[in-house]
Parts: sequence; structure tokens; C-alpha cells
Amino acid sequence: NGAKAALAYCYEWGLGVENDHELAFKMYTELHDSGDSEGTAGLASCYYGGHSVKQNASQAFRLASQAAEKGSAYGRVVLGWCFENGKGVPQDHKQAFIWYQKAAEQGHVSGQWKLGVCYEGGRGVAQDYKQAFMWYQKTADQGDVDAQYSLGMFYESGRCVAQDDQEAFVWYQKAAEQGHADAQYKLGL
Repeated sequence: NGAKAALAYCYEWGLGVENDHELAFKMYTELHDSGDSEGTAGLASCYYGGHSVKQNASQAFRLASQAAEKGSAYGRVVLGWCFENGKGVPQDHKQAFIWYQKAAEQGHVSGQWKLGVCYEGGRGVAQDYKQAFMWYQKTADQGDVDAQYSLGMFYESGRCVAQDDQEAFVWYQKAAEQGHADAQYKLGL
């Protein structure tokens, strides 16, 4: 089931394959029906974003809660989204941070990136640029395009690191190569 859940995730987000929300939703449903918590988490994401199903915040929150309580890192990320944006539950940045932290500790790249976002913006936790940088570095090294762009911004501005245009360029270029529009703009592409 782990390989099937990973493949469904790839179809949901277009990672290495053509984006196919319908196929992802079908695969997640099959996994969920067999009791797989990653399938439940994927369904939560589909309901959250309206991927091949009518957007339903309360259903997304319910499914994400089930998956998160069973230990699903992806479920914990989706639950964080729900709390961060007040979808299916009152907005609560502290709860969002807690769920992102749990996902990050399990090694989930999106959870790690969102943890960096929380630290950078002081959302649900005291603002801490060094912690934000550390989480962005961790996820950028794993190929996360948003974290790569964020590192470029840190180096360009000299926020908590020595200002370094060459290092900023390296990270903007990595993000731009993955199609990040803002990074492409920074590079004049």
C-alpha cells in the first residue's frame, strides 16, 4: 500500500508524472477503503483542494484528523492546512504549527517547508529566522522548489545569513529550473 499511496501522491501533485487528479482520487479511495491512513490523508487533500471532487472543508478536516491520529505524516500536513486556513475548523495557527511540526519530524517535506513558513512569519510560534532558514535548507536540499526560492530570498536580503548574491542566484536558479515563476522573474527569464 505504501507504493500505491506514493504513486497516488505523485499523480495528485504532478511529481514526475502527468498530473491526474481523477486517478489520484480513485487510488486514494481504494487505499482508504482498505484502511490505509495515507489513502485517508490523500482523500482529505482532495476534499481540501477540490481535486476531482467537490471541495468540502469539513470532510477534509474529518479525514485529515483520522489520518493524522493514525500517524500519517501527509494527514498531519493536511490537518495543518485546515487549521492554518480555517477550513472545516476555526483558524488556529498554534494548532497548525503543532501538526506541521509532527509531520516535519516524520520527514514529510511539505511539513518541513510549512514549519519554515511558520517560523519566518511568526505564525503559531515566535518568529525565528534562524529556525526558518534551517527548515528551508533541509527541504531545499530535498528538492523542494518553494524552499529553494525562500533560501534565495534569505541570501539576497541577508536575513540571518551573510548577504550573498551568488548564493541567492544558485537557489533561484534551482527553483527556476523547476518552473517557479517568481524565481524565473528574479533571474529575468
